[in-house]
Amino acid sequence: MSTLKAELVTIKTIVPHANADRLEIATVFDYQVVVRKDEFKSGELVLYVPIDSVLPTKFEEFLFPPESKIKLSKSRVKAIRIRGFISQGMVIPIQDVHSFLGNMPHFYYGEGDDYTAALGITKFEPKENRHTNFNVQGKSKPFHNSNFHKYTEIENGNRFSKVFVEGEEVVCTEKCHGSNFRAGYVPVEINSFWKKIKKFLHLLPPYEFVYGSHNVQMQDKKNPALFYDSNIYKEMVDKYRLKEDLHSGVVIYGEIYGDGVQKGYTYGCLKGEHKLVVFDIMMDEKYLDNVGFQFYAKLCSFPLVPVIEKCVFSVEKMKELSQGMSILWPDNIREGIVVKPLVERHNGWTGRTILKYINPEYLMNIDETTENH
Repeated sequence: MSTLKAELVTIKTIVPHANADRLEIATVFDYQVVVRKDEFKSGELVLYVPIDSVLPTKFEEFLFPPESKIKLSKSRVKAIRIRGFISQGMVIPIQDVHSFLGNMPHFYYGEGDDYTAALGITKFEPKENRHTNFNVQGKSKPFHNSNFHKYTEIENGNRFSKVFVEGEEVVCTEKCHGSNFRAGYVPVEINSFWKKIKKFLHLLPPYEFVYGSHNVQMQDKKNPALFYDSNIYKEMVDKYRLKEDLHSGVVIYGEIYGDGVQKGYTYGCLKGEHKLVVFDIMMDEKYLDNVGFQFYAKLCSFPLVPVIEKCVFSVEKMKELSQGMSILWPDNIREGIVVKPLVERHNGWTGRTILKYINPEYLMNIDETTENH
């Protein structure tokens, strides 16, 4: 998932809509939004509300009164097709925003001003399915190990394209629609009385094996089902011999796909079948560069996310590669791509330099109960 922020932004361009005389297409960041003709102009400062924003009732009613022909589904801003063109998000005149908020002098008309909290806008969260909805069966959960890091929150390239330099060499992999997974050996954290005793007696190993989803972690137990009613994560650990093959200090990150994981996206798996693709590896708390990632994955025979192309970066090229059908299973629409530099680096906007570009056609075809991009 990526950051949701309703903020003031300058419209880059306004061009005519090819199929509608009364509509135009505005570009904000690198998103394109269908607007009414002559309502906005290039260079104008507006409020941009991205897709997956959920509007509070009062603000929604203010924007879309009873006589309005436009209505939101469950107050959520979604990508929609208007006269053959996919529109991503909403642009709102500043005067309308301030009219709704009233006299609030601490708000300014500056690029980047954040109105998310002031307007009560929240982020859409998909319903959890049976594989990611962990229901505790016992009285206690396994201890949390803070050394078992969650995966990077990947920002959308339409918002943060400047983190890459035009012409920079990058690797673009398919973004697969499944359930996030992580597993590895991390330094033991002394977070229980029993561990303190074992350390005192020099019986505590320096590393422990941990696995789970993006938000949930499970220490290795003889009977993990004691805590969770559904465990495809343990299934992946066993299927790919992760406990046997991973080394101390190594954590892998991947996506589980298959039967019952995401509606319509089994990627060719049979009933009851689940598979894993690995998309990143962390060693001693640092992500491996592309060469190191490929080498270690080959060493352990891990299945990898499909590489769509190694190329030089340009926004147009990234948008092009995000579209089409899945390489993993050609019957599925490609969710999009993840873009990384060949050598790991950081930047001042997103931290780790990594972006995603979502296929607009995917946004038009997914079910809201499975959506998590």
